Amino acid sequence: LRAGEDVTKTYQEVNLESIQDLLDAGIVKRWLREEAPAESLAGGARGAGHSKKTFRDHREPEEIYVVGTSHLSEKSAADVTRVIEAVQPDNV
Repeated sequence: LRAGEDVTKTYQEVNLESIQDLLDAGIVKRWLREEAPAESLAGGARGAGHSKKTFRDHREPEEIYVVGTSHLSEKSAADVTRVIEAVQPDNV
């Protein structure tokens, strides 16, 4: 990677067909950065993994995917796996 190169995938590069059923059912919600609710963009906030020294360099992702889960459900675990495989996010 070159310095400053953006490795974030664009919406068109993500294989949404493989998770379309989850999107249609509302199990997965996808926002572009400019559409995301303010509470999902907590750059520099406590718990966001940033210190006072690093928060200015932080860049929010172009897209945010939220997966609704039940922590005791094998189906939820499989849904999360499908989303990770389809989106191939930089962070989970």
